[in-house]
Amino acid sequence: MNDRPRRRQACIDRIVLFANTVLVEGWCLPRIDKADLRIETPGYAAALLPLSGMGRLERPDVVSAIQNAATPRPGETAVGFVAAFDRMAAVDSAVTTETQWTLVIEGADVATFTGDGLSGDVRDEAMRCVRLAAKAGFVPERALRLAEAAAAQFAGIPVLPCHVDAAARAGHGLGLDCWIANARRLDLVVMTDDLSCCVQSDDLSFFARPDVTTHLRSVGHAVRTDEHGVLAVFPFGGTSGKVFLVGAFEGDTLVGHFVGRAEANADVGGILARLNAVEGGGRFVAPEKARRLYRPFLAQRKPELAYKTLLIKDVPVRPELSIIVPFYKEDMFIRHLTTMQMWFADTVEWIFVCDDPALKAFLETYLRKRAPLLRSRTRLVVNSENYGYGRANNIGAEVADGEYLLFMNSDIWIDDVGPLERAVSALDEGKFGVIGFRLLYEDGTLQHDGLSFERHSDVHDLFIVDHPGKGLPPLPARGGTVDQVPAATGALLMMSRELFLKVGGFDDRYIRGDFEDADLCLRVAELGLPTGIVREPGIHHLERQSIRLMGETSFREVVMYVNCITFNERWRAVLAHDPSQPLSAIPRQQKRFPATVDQQGPRLAAVAG
Repeated sequence: MNDRPRRRQACIDRIVLFANTVLVEGWCLPRIDKADLRIETPGYAAALLPLSGMGRLERPDVVSAIQNAATPRPGETAVGFVAAFDRMAAVDSAVTTETQWTLVIEGADVATFTGDGLSGDVRDEAMRCVRLAAKAGFVPERALRLAEAAAAQFAGIPVLPCHVDAAARAGHGLGLDCWIANARRLDLVVMTDDLSCCVQSDDLSFFARPDVTTHLRSVGHAVRTDEHGVLAVFPFGGTSGKVFLVGAFEGDTLVGHFVGRAEANADVGGILARLNAVEGGGRFVAPEKARRLYRPFLAQRKPELAYKTLLIKDVPVRPELSIIVPFYKEDMFIRHLTTMQMWFADTVEWIFVCDDPALKAFLETYLRKRAPLLRSRTRLVVNSENYGYGRANNIGAEVADGEYLLFMNSDIWIDDVGPLERAVSALDEGKFGVIGFRLLYEDGTLQHDGLSFERHSDVHDLFIVDHPGKGLPPLPARGGTVDQVPAATGALLMMSRELFLKVGGFDDRYIRGDFEDADLCLRVAELGLPTGIVREPGIHHLERQSIRLMGETSFREVVMYVNCITFNERWRAVLAHDPSQPLSAIPRQQKRFPATVDQQGPRLAAVAG
């Protein structure tokens, strides 16, 4: 009887953020191991913060309380602990400081901590936890010294010559561009005043500032280097840290300090451009540095999906094809999209996904006024906030009733539905899992004719997704055929709804609409179903006009590069195959997705009259 499992008794005394670490102090009976403690977030159980370390300590203060609650078994004692979780994992996952966190102790009756985010705290209670963690080696001893000195108003510690040139926030990152006298020759610790983030010399970027050298000499300050310039990236600068602390150390002794304002006063693109110049030699930083230097600025809160569907026009015909069109920051193309309906059959439904609350009023008003002229079922899906390209299309697929889905950018113009007919027939035959289309610019030159994967020196020899022949006159193609390609653009992409849901839709780990389409094509190819392309005239793409307001160039390029890294990490084995062989030559799980629609001739074009 005494060997049966018993529920643990546990208590969490405090949880605090310090130096990029989530620190937890508490006690438990019986003792716990690393595998028994975890942090998770609702809806993202896979996105857990890894436990980087756990130390045990004596807790005589809780022994009597434990004995009053339950009699310990032989050998059982109260065990206090300090656990450290690697908060940097949040940069690459759905876990952010704005998400609800839950601390779970395995075997305890309930989750022991739930909060709407965690915050740093310099009060005595929090500092006690920090001191324990520093003693256990979970946080830098120097960071603790700097925090303690700040609490004592840096009494007796000289001020370092320092100046902040720019500070910028995005995502939950904070970037500082500043100079500190003789920075390269100093052993530095830089920390936000809320203790939520700390970086040391090894994580700082230094660069020459000859103008600062001239200034220092003019005021009689000793000059030991020209590298006074400093770039600091705080992965969790967020909005709470308004002041940053700089400490210069000799050994573990703080010998100089500076307190500066961290109020954002610049566009993050300037910080990223400076990082490219200093750390990347004028191009992107190496992939292994991107997680620390880029990703914090791109981290996005990923809330649970919330949306409503408005029926604009209904028809008594079950749709065969659902056309899904997301809208973000630009609504002008709704006019030509509703005009395009006139040459589609009523078996085609249109789902407009408003992924920008600012566009909701205009889109709904316009569509309702236009409703008497629409000939197909038309619905407007209004997202509660901006979810991004992949999630917006996934919502459209959930709402859709058609057997086939056509994902379409709002700046696509279709003169002839014939290519769509060919795509449906090819999917019916079961030869392909995904179908793309030849897309032309307004002047008739090629915008898309299938995607390829090529290594490129601009991204440190990673594979990029390329558009062969882009900007050139299109080569002649055999009418009525579907050719195999490695992948196709999501600007106009067709597949069955069942298969789309089966593979999990677009993967939302990618940021703002890059690489999701190629990733989807490769996941479908793993099932033995390649990507095809219909190479016929009649479809035009006003490329990126629908997202031209997303942001300035350097930020957009960094988004692309970070997505490129993610894509290469996932598909390295596939992308590194012999380039003389087609992707179809790579062994895959050979599964045919069953075609369930019998062919009945043209079904998508509107019948004249």
